[in-house]
Amino acid sequence: MPTSNGPLTHKPRELPEAPANAILVTPAGEATPLHLPTDPGGRHAAASQHLGGEADYTGYTGTCPHGTPILSVAVTKDDTLPANLPASLVLDLLGDEPLRHFLYGPVLFLGPLGTDGQFTNLTDRQVHGIEQLLAGVRSGLRTPVGP
Repeated sequence: MPTSNGPLTHKPRELPEAPANAILVTPAGEATPLHLPTDPGGRHAAASQHLGGEADYTGYTGTCPHGTPILSVAVTKDDTLPANLPASLVLDLLGDEPLRHFLYGPVLFLGPLGTDGQFTNLTDRQVHGIEQLLAGVRSGLRTPVGP
């Protein structure tokens, strides 16, 4: 059995960050991939915190051309916030029906409702796709990102 002349040292392992399962879009068009908790209470609390007010899960959803639901949206109930044109355009492009009015303030894109009635996660591919679509929208709007 090997012996040691000093105390054993242990190097802590770095835990990889959890993959993003939602994406937050500011009125300026900045996209921030987020990892929200998967339990409904924790997810709602985190969504509300990121949105800056009580999360309101809208009736807006998006589907892929094959009819599979791909996303849903959460906003705050505060319509005094600035219009979020970039998120509104993305939702209009991906949405099931034409958007009738703009979304306001930060917008949180989530996965569609699951069979249990809870929101699911966006996949890595969906997060990347929304980011790419936002980049195109920002370019088309000539909206600068950042301060």
